[in-house]
Amino acid sequence: MTARPHLDTAERRARLGRRHRLAPGCGATSVADAAAAMTVLHATDPSSTFLQARARAPLPSPAAIDAELYTERAALRMLAMRRTLFLAAIADVPMLHHAASIAIGQIERRRTEKMFAEGGIPDLPALFAELESVGLAAVHERGEATTAELTRLDPRLSLRIAAAEGKAYEGAISISQKVFFHLALTGASVGGGPAAAGPATRSAGVPSSAGCPRASRHCRPTTPGRCSCGAGCGRSGLARATT
Repeated sequence: MTARPHLDTAERRARLGRRHRLAPGCGATSVADAAAAMTVLHATDPSSTFLQARARAPLPSPAAIDAELYTERAALRMLAMRRTLFLAAIADVPMLHHAASIAIGQIERRRTEKMFAEGGIPDLPALFAELESVGLAAVHERGEATTAELTRLDPRLSLRIAAAEGKAYEGAISISQKVFFHLALTGASVGGGPAAAGPATRSAGVPSSAGCPRASRHCRPTTPGRCSCGAGCGRSGLARATT
């Protein structure tokens, strides 16, 4: 029987460099390829996404990366492991969604309901369901919208409660923040690109079909929040909405 080869530290580093698309001659061809090589790229800090992608792929500019994320939809930002924002290639999104995002969404829903009940807003599940329908219908009608635009649709979306009262980090949370956060977690909307107001403002929602991992080939949305691509992705939008 042939003995297993010994891999010293230098060989292990060389293999990691190739696998992670960092070694010379092994670069990625796109943002999606770079993310897939790592499984995901950390995306909590927007600038880190660009730096990680540029380190692995010969992308000409930040605009080219933006185009791949928000026009081509080849990769999507989503909440996954440890409730952290990651960038994933489209092909890997269903796996991450079912492995982590669904459970996170359920935990966050209970946390939100408890927070707003303590803040004096009763029967939040019914209110949330109604406001989610209002917001999602508007996103489908407009094609893309910012949180500010969606908040003006219904005065109840402007309701705010105090959070962490008496603590150094106390503040106020609006119900619209949580409504659109949960729409994204369930896959009903995806984060948009830079809005007309400038690069610091991003759309809170894009129609669900724009974010389905099979949308370009199969998806024909039938009901809000449900993918009908037949490919088993189980959802219709896959990234966190941001403001």
